[in-house]
Amino acid sequence: GTGRASAHVCAGAGAYSGGPYPDRAGSRAARDSSGHLAQRRRAVCLGNYPHRSKALFRAGSGGAAAVDRDPVASIGVALDADRIGGLQALRARGRNEIMGPIDYSTNYVCGLLVEGFEFPPTLLTSHNPPYYAALLEELEFTKTMDFYAWWFSDATRAADRLRKLAARLQPRMRFTIRPGNLRDLPAESVRLRRIYNEAWRDNWGYVPFTEAEFAHMTKEMKLLLRPEFTAIAEVDGEEAGFIIALPDINVALQKINGRLTTFGIPIGLIRLLYEKQRLRRARLIAMGVRPEFRRHGVAEMLVLRIIEEAMFKLEFKGELSMTLENNSMINRFLEAIGAQRYKTYRIYRKSIA
Repeated sequence: GTGRASAHVCAGAGAYSGGPYPDRAGSRAARDSSGHLAQRRRAVCLGNYPHRSKALFRAGSGGAAAVDRDPVASIGVALDADRIGGLQALRARGRNEIMGPIDYSTNYVCGLLVEGFEFPPTLLTSHNPPYYAALLEELEFTKTMDFYAWWFSDATRAADRLRKLAARLQPRMRFTIRPGNLRDLPAESVRLRRIYNEAWRDNWGYVPFTEAEFAHMTKEMKLLLRPEFTAIAEVDGEEAGFIIALPDINVALQKINGRLTTFGIPIGLIRLLYEKQRLRRARLIAMGVRPEFRRHGVAEMLVLRIIEEAMFKLEFKGELSMTLENNSMINRFLEAIGAQRYKTYRIYRKSIA
């Protein structure tokens, strides 16, 4: 798309500081006529974050909200133009639609959980009470796209099938697969970003990663990255595809109830480091193959590498997410290897023209 920016509207505990956009900060908490926050613990934020995809072009983007059961007093506050000027501000910027929940873009946490509430949230995914969907629908938001999360715990059948495929591919295989080079993350980040932006460019909601964003994300993930969980496919030395999984640190955080210290003593931190070493649950957060290298077995061999290195050798199991509902190729592939769809996240939209 050609749009430069879209407004981001969220109801949460306060204004964003800019997050991975250090040069795009500018969110502000909505205030009433007396200058106080319009809703304590439910401040409404407006920020200018770029959505350059056609799907989000000229669309406001609603961030995930912590709300009450009363839609007028909660989500509705974000749309109350008389009180905070929310819709007026969006229209003034030329926006004719509000869409969400989306944080920054679909490259980050997004979607309202509508199926799979009984399962705990994994790393970098959202979680909310079941009644949130009814609140949005009462406010005339409608579904625009679903994302799926898949649970993958038994890879025995998948490994057998993929090993047979590997044997057939071996005589004519043009690519090699290597672990990610975690000792030179800046250089590796450049390769991964190129693959990601080319592999995802035709997907719904696509927003290309900037160099600064991807470098920031790589730095943030550094403490969790493991060579067994990262693989890159190359053809004649040129990057063709990648796969990345992360240990689900949420499991360890639950053990310490989110507390790193007690009376100033880092008891929680010590426990966190201990539990981190014992993690056996992971989340596969991204897999992509550049279009010109597809249908040559690259994706299948990347998955086989993760199965053998992470699941068989280290006894990990976990979530594969998130896949678009209209990405039939990847969804059929995950079903074929024995993954089970167990969560659904939904993006809503509402016209404000």
